[in-house]
Amino acid sequence: MTRAFLLVLLTAVLLCSCEQEDDNAPKRSPSITYRTDSGYTSADDTVGMGDTVLIGVTMQQGSDDIAAFMVRVAFDGQSAYEQRDSIVVGSQSFSFEKQIVTRNQPGSEKWMFGVEETDGDGYFRPIKLTVQ
Repeated sequence: MTRAFLLVLLTAVLLCSCEQEDDNAPKRSPSITYRTDSGYTSADDTVGMGDTVLIGVTMQQGSDDIAAFMVRVAFDGQSAYEQRDSIVVGSQSFSFEKQIVTRNQPGSEKWMFGVEETDGDGYFRPIKLTVQ
């Protein structure tokens, strides 16, 4: 009986000593990076009217799971964004390419590429295209 008691005690000690997720750990935001190789726009730029721009984006999950990827745009300094793309994501990383044809009028186009996490938090990185 002593052996059984020692086995139960040892098992309990081992189970209690397992590492658990630290709820006090700082939250890590997801990373959003733009492709910088040839042919891609990865920063604010001045482009022509009706120009074609290619943007490549990679997201990497932070502390929380990624629920969706979104592309939004606002024209000429507006604060309200139009939703252009929305894709459900169920993985830790995600890549996306968007070919944008700018408007045939001068102004600005602020494109927002980002993710929404399963807890509802949203993270976006903008690229502003000045159309001339």
